[in-house]
Amino acid sequence: LWEGLGARPLRLLARGDPATRLAELKASQVFMRLRRRVALDDGTVSDDEAFDRWFSAQVHCFSCDLEVDGLGLTDDDKQAAFGGVDIVMHCAARVSWDERLDVAIRANILGSRQLLAAAAGEAAKQRPPVFLHISSAFVHGMAPRPHAEMVLPKCSIRSRLEGTATAPRFDIEEIISAALAEGARTDAEFADAVTRGAFREDALVRLPPGSSPENVQAMEQRMAERRARTHLSQHGIDVARRHGWWDPYTLSKGMAEMCLEMDAKEHGLPLIVVRPSGISSCVREPMPGWIDCYLLNEPIIEATGRGQLSAFPGRTDSVIDMVPADIVVNLILVAATRPPESGVGPEVYQCSSGDINPVHQGDMAQWWYQYFRQFPFRDAKGRAVMPVQPKLIGSLEEFLARMRWRAGVPLSAASSAASVLPGNIHWVRNLRDRLGKMRGAVDNAMRLASLYSVYTIERFDFRSDKGRAVLKNLCEEDRQLFDAADCGDIDWKAYFSELHIPGMRKYVLKEADIEPLALEETRALSRRKAPVSRL
Repeated sequence: LWEGLGARPLRLLARGDPATRLAELKASQVFMRLRRRVALDDGTVSDDEAFDRWFSAQVHCFSCDLEVDGLGLTDDDKQAAFGGVDIVMHCAARVSWDERLDVAIRANILGSRQLLAAAAGEAAKQRPPVFLHISSAFVHGMAPRPHAEMVLPKCSIRSRLEGTATAPRFDIEEIISAALAEGARTDAEFADAVTRGAFREDALVRLPPGSSPENVQAMEQRMAERRARTHLSQHGIDVARRHGWWDPYTLSKGMAEMCLEMDAKEHGLPLIVVRPSGISSCVREPMPGWIDCYLLNEPIIEATGRGQLSAFPGRTDSVIDMVPADIVVNLILVAATRPPESGVGPEVYQCSSGDINPVHQGDMAQWWYQYFRQFPFRDAKGRAVMPVQPKLIGSLEEFLARMRWRAGVPLSAASSAASVLPGNIHWVRNLRDRLGKMRGAVDNAMRLASLYSVYTIERFDFRSDKGRAVLKNLCEEDRQLFDAADCGDIDWKAYFSELHIPGMRKYVLKEADIEPLALEETRALSRRKAPVSRL
């Protein structure tokens, strides 16, 4: 929108009511510079009215749900959404690493296939549009390094590691059917448990005395849903690792790439796959430090600043591969104009930093601690919170043993003592409830550590030569737009202390009086040979 790259309005497919989603978008701070420019260009009405009018002309929104048959679109909606389009950019996904496998499959595989089919259905009346799919560099899973910009083989990673003779059978349709069936079976099982009152006693313990039957039933339902999600998440992790991926997210994204390649060939659509590594806050556009997500680094950063994390599984020399969001977007926009030749397979680009400018976990942990020593969180009374630099433990087994000894054993002892006390005393009920919640929190922390430690202990080696080359080969004018900065230019220490952490605090945690540095002030791009200017 800022560069005015499209001659026609953008068509946005988003879940929920279109008017509500557009209102949410327009209210985002990411559009502040557009608001200022539109207000300057149109002095006849108020700034808000001018921007609303301009935005409505530039973006047409349609309600779409990847997890619903037919995407929730009528035939008229599909024609209006896809008719005459040049490029379909698909970036929606379930991105939680511990997502239920059936949910991840429904959105990331089946939803993506539906979207491509809908685009192809309207393409019968026009030139086929380019279908650009945003995947993830982590689809390489357990595959041997280096991880190249290549189409994924139509087989499991496990078969590439062990050979087809010993690897489990890998059939995408069978995996999809089994996951959906397990999801339906589990939901039915826990719904029956609610009906039988299996969660009633625990629900009553967690609610205030005299709670209404409706509140008790709602608590039972929430407890059942949490148990079902935990079960299906672990089931997904087991299935993923059986076939050589680490979790439901990367398994579903890997299988989605394989399915879209087949579907694009069948429908005659050019397919482009862009695989970013971990996406972090913007380094340059539309504003340095802007971020709106809370993924792998952000919880650890916040816990460091609040002194809540004394240890974490990881190695000081582990490379944590991440790319600022605006650098990813630049590659997406340029890659969309470089479709594969007719009859040729997908064009694959990766966007990563570890191969040209690696950042190590030990350095990051130190930088985060140093930042919060200078700019601490404040408690409710305005007092500075003392940060703690987490100890990195290079073995998951050692970390889990540490947690069991320091938290699991004391909680078990306290729970045993509480269990012999009279249950009809109010403070005893509260104590048991608190111990139960603490035990659940420890179990969940250990489960998440087992999942996240993959990304802090395992070694990934993503290659992004082709992704960088497509930007470097632009003409000088386009390079000013799309290659004004790349991962090789970033001073990571300055990036975290001047942009990423302040951006997280401002835009995600909603802290007042916290601002990332402006582009002209930050040293985050100090490795760049030529000066960076905002266009």
